Amino acid sequence: MDTTKTEDFKQLLKEVEEIWLFKLYSHVRDTFASEPLPSHNEEHHLRVWNYARELMSELSSRGVTMDRQSLENLIIAVFFHDTGMSLNRASDHGRESRKLCEEWMVANQIPRNENTEKVLNVIEHHDDKSYLFSSGLTTDNRINLLSVLNVCDDLDAFSYCGIYRYSEIYLLRGTSIEELGQQVISNASKRFGNFMANCMLLPGMIKMHASRYDVLENFFRQYNAQLRKDPTGRSIDHGPVNIVKIFYRQILGGVNSVENLCSSAISEHQGMYEKSFFENLRKEWCKPSPTLPLI
Repeated sequence: MDTTKTEDFKQLLKEVEEIWLFKLYSHVRDTFASEPLPSHNEEHHLRVWNYARELMSELSSRGVTMDRQSLENLIIAVFFHDTGMSLNRASDHGRESRKLCEEWMVANQIPRNENTEKVLNVIEHHDDKSYLFSSGLTTDNRINLLSVLNVCDDLDAFSYCGIYRYSEIYLLRGTSIEELGQQVISNASKRFGNFMANCMLLPGMIKMHASRYDVLENFFRQYNAQLRKDPTGRSIDHGPVNIVKIFYRQILGGVNSVENLCSSAISEHQGMYEKSFFENLRKEWCKPSPTLPLI
């Protein structure tokens, strides 16, 4: 490992964050203020950025060239990729995200050029889970913006955060309780496959995030097993199905904060499974990294 390059990367990352992080986080928070969507709001975008920081650090330590323009492109793409969800909750929300970024660029007098077009195209196509436009994390020793964004976005679909995020958005899209588990496992397996294909040379990341994927997959496999005994879930008052039912009641009630949801669930439900689940969700959701308190 070249320690000089590592220190250069850390300094460059610090400088980019000092310019953009608070500005972008605040903008996304304001974007979702009138239409709360906890699964895709500013907290999601911040966690994706933290995964991007992790991945960029790994790549930098292995000699991949990092420059200011690449990091600025990445932080803008990360913080706009799901803003379109404030207008369109369907899977093709990337087009709305692109439009919102275009408007932001105009308001901030960022000139349109080949570089900004690249950022806008990545935002538009980020949620294509066929990954037809992805081409590995690097080309000619520089990062591929779309591939990096895809991997980091996929990582936030795992573990307890992923369980809530999938449940919220799929239920809002009209997915039935009976279909939810199979749809989540199908989508998440594609995300995990993309992560493994891109990060096969990063064993530390694989070890960490494979276990997070296992949390998500095991949850929904248990969920499906419970529903095989009662397809409606009406008689089930424990375990994964009960967790999703708690989510559903909160979503119907217009939940605007996962922290409030967790606090309410912990105080209202006596089962150890439920208490443990919501404690873990709150821990993951509200403290995504040391970056958050700086905001």
